[in-house]
Amino acid sequence: MTKIYLDNCCLNRPFDDQTQPRIHLEAEAVKTILKLYEQGYWEIVISQVSLVEVRNVKDPSKRQKLQYIVSQIRSLIPLSEPLIQRAKYFESNRLEAMDAMHLACVEQGAEVFLTVDDKLLKRASLIPDLNINLANPLIWLQTIFMNLPNLTLKTDYQIQQLGFQILIKELGIVDFIQFIQLFDTGAGDYTQDRAHWQSDYTVDSIAQAILRGDYILK
Repeated sequence: MTKIYLDNCCLNRPFDDQTQPRIHLEAEAVKTILKLYEQGYWEIVISQVSLVEVRNVKDPSKRQKLQYIVSQIRSLIPLSEPLIQRAKYFESNRLEAMDAMHLACVEQGAEVFLTVDDKLLKRASLIPDLNINLANPLIWLQTIFMNLPNLTLKTDYQIQQLGFQILIKELGIVDFIQFIQLFDTGAGDYTQDRAHWQSDYTVDSIAQAILRGDYILK
């Protein structure tokens, strides 16, 4: 079974500003990939590095949504000394520390690495001994489209009605109303946001956050 590593830019895509055409299309691709994971078509893999990045997302709303999602992904790549050394090699090849750590994790436990970060895709493609399939999720999904199973996704209306039924049963009337009032269509672009803080950290500082067990970058 193919193991696919979605970086946090991918996992954030459904919660970015959906009025932007590119973001919306990439979000739909990510949702399709996750749906096929739920149906057992392939395996989704994350890592302890993914958990560090989620823990340090600045937007509390996005952070909470991501925490719910990663809690449902069963395969977790652990930190190891060879992984740290490999990440430092990638860091020396002009990759940001977080991206270097993600790539090292993919080499250890997955075959496909998907990201919507164009800068990362370009820089990683220049590393001569990187032996993974690296792609944008929308483009990658298009390349394998003919081999995909027939996929039936619920309509927005069906999802809405199912969600309403579950919520009213579990929350009661007043809390149900309050939850509905919280709905939004996403905001910002996490991929651009993270570019502003990535340079603050190194492979060592990320590894230390994992080894301490608090996943908080300092």
